[in-house]
Amino acid sequence: MITAIVVLYKMKPEESKTYQNLLKYTKEQQGMIKNVVIYDNSPTRCEEISLPEGYIYIHDSTNDGLAKAYNYAFEVAKEAQSKWLWLFDQDTDLEKTFLNKAIQEAQSESEEKIASIVPYIRSNNKVVSPVFADTIRPLVEELPKIGLQNKKVMAINSGSLVSVEFLKKINGFNLEFPIDYLDHWFYHRIFEEGYTVDVINCTIDHELSLMTPKEVSDERYLQILTYEKKYYEKYNQELFPAYKKHLKKRYLKNLLVDRKKAKLIAKMMK
Repeated sequence: MITAIVVLYKMKPEESKTYQNLLKYTKEQQGMIKNVVIYDNSPTRCEEISLPEGYIYIHDSTNDGLAKAYNYAFEVAKEAQSKWLWLFDQDTDLEKTFLNKAIQEAQSESEEKIASIVPYIRSNNKVVSPVFADTIRPLVEELPKIGLQNKKVMAINSGSLVSVEFLKKINGFNLEFPIDYLDHWFYHRIFEEGYTVDVINCTIDHELSLMTPKEVSDERYLQILTYEKKYYEKYNQELFPAYKKHLKKRYLKNLLVDRKKAKLIAKMMK
């Protein structure tokens, strides 16, 4: 059994390609996905909405991020006795081939130490997930191969099938990371607990705003930097010295191209 969640922000369900693809798929393949949580973080509630059986709409105007939404879906998954929780953002392009392959893998998975099943994620024509997590600059390294991972990897949240039993073990998602670096924290915990990740032979497209940092506001950039530092300083301490060196390089680079962002980076260097 699988429980899925789609997190929305300032978008109606019918405007979300993730929701539309899931809706079409669950109609065609009844019984494969037990229930779907539509968690709406928008300022105003979507009043005119008609959902099929098994779909749950939740509006939360506090917009406290992904971790809170995922934890709600985690509770739904436990109640439904689902084995897996499937995480989705509103702008992930779900192909039927991926959905079939991921579900097939989840149904056949017998290894108790698998905490997550993930596809390759492509953004702006570049594969950005999963990546090896033993370096500060994973996108310049070789990508993980298909199958079970012996080496520590990290994947973005959307598209990940997460073991409900593993979530029970770590008490759900960490509210210290409402949005940014929640995925880093989660995959760090997987390998910290001696579990692993299964990478399947499938690639899906996802719009990742951080791939175009020039379009990110200064306020948002500072928020990302804050959680980035917290992650390395508090959790992935092994890489913290390398992170501090990398921060200095980013600061010097931005002095030439974006002094505002350089000042924000300087705050993290203190």
